[in-house]
Amino acid sequence: MKIKIDGLECEANYGEYILEVAKRNGIHIPTLCHTDALPGQGSCRLCIVEVIEGGKNKVVVSCLYPVTNEIEVLTNSDKIRRMRKNIIRLLAARAPESEHIRKLKEEYGVPEEKRFNVDKGEK
Repeated sequence: MKIKIDGLECEANYGEYILEVAKRNGIHIPTLCHTDALPGQGSCRLCIVEVIEGGKNKVVVSCLYPVTNEIEVLTNSDKIRRMRKNIIRLLAARAPESEHIRKLKEEYGVPEEKRFNVDKGEK
């Protein structure tokens, strides 16, 4: 079946997760907890996307959301970027020494944390 991801028409199999379809089509969706060894956990929430289905928008975790009909997916809308920025902010407070999270902070323009206690030295 056809789905649209960021305006690109993609072929998806029934039940296939949005993240898999995006990866296959060269569309980047950031992840932290999703790997080939541990697929489909959805615990970090970093892979959130906006799904437009039946005229309604909803935010879903792309590594756990199966394609069951034709949908439109937005991976980088203002709403998704704001939500990811907050997730990264919380992760950065928890693990400020993580190189991966540091790169995400730069990509999303997350400032140094002043509101939360930071776990110094935690990766």
